[in-house]
This record gives sequence, C-alpha cells and structure tokens, in this order.
Amino acid sequence: MDYNIRWHDQEQTILYAQYPENWTWKDFYAIRAHTVRLIEGKQHASRIDVIADMFGSYFPRGDVFSHIQNIIKHDLSPDGCVVIVTNNKINYRIVQMSVRMAPELNRHYRVAPSIEAAEEIIQAARSYTSDPSVIT
Repeated sequence: MDYNIRWHDQEQTILYAQYPENWTWKDFYAIRAHTVRLIEGKQHASRIDVIADMFGSYFPRGDVFSHIQNIIKHDLSPDGCVVIVTNNKINYRIVQMSVRMAPELNRHYRVAPSIEAAEEIIQAARSYTSDPSVIT
C-alpha cells in the first residue's frame, strides 16, 4: 500500500491523508491508525481537522456500512471534522447518505469534490463555531 499522510498547514491543525487508487479496508485502518497517532501527538492543538483524499478511487468491496459503524465508534478528532474528497458519485452518495442517517457522523464528517472545497468546509466550520455540525 502506498499512501501519503502529512500536515496540510504550517500550524499543523489540518492533516492530509491521500489514499491509493485501489485501497482496501485493511489499508483504510492502517491509514486511520497513522492519522490517530499524529492527532494524539498534537495534544496542544484545540482542534485537528482531516482531509481524506479518496479522489479517483472507489470504496473497496465489503460491507461499507459495517465499516461506517466502526468509524462512528472510534471518532478521529472529537473537536474537528473529517472531509472526504471524492469525485466518485457512488462514494459521494454513500457518504452523504451515511452522514444524514447517523447523527454521530453528521457531527464530524463531510464530503467534498475537491481539496479546495474541503479547505473551504474546514474554514467555514472554524469560522462559524467550534461545532462542525453546523456545516451542511
């Protein structure tokens, strides 16, 4: 698996995780574990947001919704939001539907068609309130 995780901003308050084109659920959990370690290492930050760049890829085979339930149980950043970047209409709709159906996801997860749109979502969430759930 070839993935890239790095700080997206100089202040180290936004993590950028780029997923490989053909990622698996095993890859997802490895990337997630790496992301959690980086977030936990920044305890001084009041808020860490994550851009999960899945542009050009598809959700892997398997029960997507069971993995989403697992995501709900283990929130990445309690004060920040995770913006999933995808150009895949099916992925986009799965994330939108999941966020609408699960209030726990609605509080922290968004979907965007580009990195720029993800940055705008994060900035809007930071500007309006410390609660990212106000962004739709």
